[in-house]
Amino acid sequence: MSEIEQIKKALESATPGKWKPEYAIISSVISDEGNGVRTVIGTHIRRNDVELIANAPTWIRTLLEENERLENHNQAIAEDALEDKRQLQQLREELAEEKRHAALGWEQSGKWLEENGKLRVELDQVKKERDELLRLHRSAMQTVEVSDEVAESFRNEVLSLRTELAEKDKIFSQLKDIECTIGRFSEDRASYVGARVTRLYEEMQSILSQYKKGDTE
Repeated sequence: MSEIEQIKKALESATPGKWKPEYAIISSVISDEGNGVRTVIGTHIRRNDVELIANAPTWIRTLLEENERLENHNQAIAEDALEDKRQLQQLREELAEEKRHAALGWEQSGKWLEENGKLRVELDQVKKERDELLRLHRSAMQTVEVSDEVAESFRNEVLSLRTELAEKDKIFSQLKDIECTIGRFSEDRASYVGARVTRLYEEMQSILSQYKKGDTE
């Protein structure tokens, strides 16, 4: 049995009624149960002790109630602390997940930009080949007399290159759209992740500040 339980048991076993002091020839403490029932708790008590003894049951009950209130308060604080720790851990996991997604987003953006660069080089090479063929065609037509068959072959080759170039131009246009999309995606993702990380950090700081405040109190 704990000391608190012993105190409660002793209080329950004490003489019932309202204890109060009486000052006559001798100082006494009596219990008034009402209906004229009075019980003497003690007599020949030092005057300085009468008030303490007479108020002991009431004061002890008050202290027990305050002790119970503090225990409940401490229990609530402990439960809140566990919940705050759980939320803090959850926030840390969410923050780590946001960082992981951000890293994947930047990695994918880098791959797209790398592929875009390769296609740009290929497109430039096709343009150079077309320009060189056109230059050779014009030079040949100006310097020598060529047969219709050779001229037709040149024209077909030029048309083929123009067709290929047109297809490449379409790809290039699509690449420019993708590049713009990547830029917007990177900016939007950075803005979103930045705002998300900031919010998570603020929530973590709020929880930590509650602990610091509790420690100072």
